Amino acid sequence: MLPRESLRFFHLAPNWIAALIDGAFNIGDILKEDDLRRTAIKETVLTDAAPEYSGFLLRSRLLRTWPGMEARVFGNGDALLDIVRYERLAEDTVLCIVSGRLATLELREPPEALHFGVRDPDQEEGGISFSKVLRDLEGNDTGVTLNGTAHTNGVIDIAGFAQELRSLDGDPLSAVFGDKFSTADFGFVMVEPVSTATVTPVVAMPPGTA
Repeated sequence: MLPRESLRFFHLAPNWIAALIDGAFNIGDILKEDDLRRTAIKETVLTDAAPEYSGFLLRSRLLRTWPGMEARVFGNGDALLDIVRYERLAEDTVLCIVSGRLATLELREPPEALHFGVRDPDQEEGGISFSKVLRDLEGNDTGVTLNGTAHTNGVIDIAGFAQELRSLDGDPLSAVFGDKFSTADFGFVMVEPVSTATVTPVVAMPPGTA
């Protein structure tokens, strides 16, 4: 029922939760105490003060590629919501329920995915072209992009690439790293941060719907 490469948002309706609990006990609904149970359900679930729950279902090959993918859920006003359940239903499917009303979902690669990397690899005759966006010490894009070519097997000549960085026109490296471009600076330049995707439901979920 959940198509591949799909994301579904939901809201847990209090009436549905109350019916679910009542149905679970209904087979033994023969004692006077059962009326007390129904009253307790109404007082805890079907009141304005009852906690609100929402969440999402995600089915994607990304979960198979990055089993440690992290999710952060925000409500209105960018308030971070508590995750009450985060369950892997299958290798490529996850269920997440949060306390509160979901307004924005943020999916992130696991932090251990930090690595040396380049962008926009494209196979060409004689090698693989790529680009590298230079960042400043705060991690912001400097607006300077260096293009290079790797061998056909995807291996980059690191020493040659470092030399190309040092010889950039306009000397943008000096503005960021000072007069000396060290091996530590090169390591900083080459690190690619984890990717983050932010999703906002197109239609707001009304109260009492599932």
